[in-house]
Amino acid sequence: TGFVYITDENAFGIADFEAFYGNPGDRFVVGDWDGNGRDSFGIFRPSDTTFYLSNAIGDAIADIEIVTGTPATVPIAGRWD
Repeated sequence: TGFVYITDENAFGIADFEAFYGNPGDRFVVGDWDGNGRDSFGIFRPSDTTFYLSNAIGDAIADIEIVTGTPATVPIAGRWD
């Protein structure tokens, strides 16, 4: 549906925050895209092999677009420094 549900704990329960971001079939990612120390939303859209990354949680418009990969690309999370 494109909705993202977030909790402040690693546990089952009612979401603390929800936002619309992406389309069905998109692959959700989280990271600090602008180096400000805060994680925010992003998605990888297999249909156009593009990452759409936002610098603010709840901002449904991407600040950064990166075309890379193939439709089979599976994004992974990590700290790479």
